[in-house]
Amino acid sequence: MPGRLLDISGPFIAERIVTELRVHKEGGRILDLGCGKAVNVKVLRGYGYESYGLDLRLAFSPNVRDFCTSATAMKLPFKEGTFDAVTESLMFSQGFEIENWLDAEYRTSLREIKRVLVPNGVMVSSWFQNSGILRATGMSKVHRHALEVGLKPLPSQDREMLVFQRPLE
Repeated sequence: MPGRLLDISGPFIAERIVTELRVHKEGGRILDLGCGKAVNVKVLRGYGYESYGLDLRLAFSPNVRDFCTSATAMKLPFKEGTFDAVTESLMFSQGFEIENWLDAEYRTSLREIKRVLVPNGVMVSSWFQNSGILRATGMSKVHRHALEVGLKPLPSQDREMLVFQRPLE
């Protein structure tokens, strides 16, 4: 499986995530899912966020290994309410962290995201601009399942990002 995972996120997407986060969460603890080589983790840390990464592979560079772990998005190794925000760039659009693109796996991953978020914490999901039908299908799938698990949609500054909030319960 590790041979088929792509690391196509980069500083440009990380900067877009920071721009979106600043609207919803000015600081705090951030978990980046499907972090690959932890580009987003490094950029977020550069902006003062206490960021951590999670990926199926151990491809992290030595300078971020202390902030990254290997696990699946379907079983996050963190306590409830650990993070102020959870980000992912292209993980859901590639479908690799969730194994098979099955609806149940999307729901399980989104339940886990909701669980590790603090009340009023946010999830930012970013997608490719020019991925056409894949982008539209994947974004609608994430949107539908996020609503099913009780995440509340928030307005996004970027048409290529979905933002959800864990409501106060």
